[in-house]
Amino acid sequence: MTLLSVATVSKKSAILDRQEIKARKNFLLDTLIESGVDLNFVDEQGLTPLMHAAQLPDEKCRTRNSLLKLLLQHGANVNIVDKKGRHVLSRACIDDKEDIVRLLVNVAKQDVDLNLHNDDGSTPVMHSVRTGNASLVEFIVSELNKFQFDIDVRNLEDRTTGE
Repeated sequence: MTLLSVATVSKKSAILDRQEIKARKNFLLDTLIESGVDLNFVDEQGLTPLMHAAQLPDEKCRTRNSLLKLLLQHGANVNIVDKKGRHVLSRACIDDKEDIVRLLVNVAKQDVDLNLHNDDGSTPVMHSVRTGNASLVEFIVSELNKFQFDIDVRNLEDRTTGE
């Protein structure tokens, strides 16, 4: 066996190990969900499992997105707010996590409140504008327009999206 073939076998083994770990994690999560774990539990920080999942570091977004989809498919509430009145969509906009914003809007389209005001009166589109991510802003605005929401709302500082 050559060094190259050993490296190839090792790489394939590592990929299989990662896939097996992911499958086991999903199995464990499925088992917890099926046993009746409260997916909308709010911890001492005011965060839900969905909010925690959205904060997971994941460069390729695969594991995090799979976890988010699984939680949403099993009834996780996307509109529960943290101690500052921010739901998971607002938090994703603040953190400039466009992949999560798109997933939340596409998977929970009928449920997620695109125009929810947090404690300072800011909305997801306002948070998106603050990040400077033009494609994120464009996506949120296009979704708001689909549902004929007014994007020219004011927060508690009497500011609109464009100010």
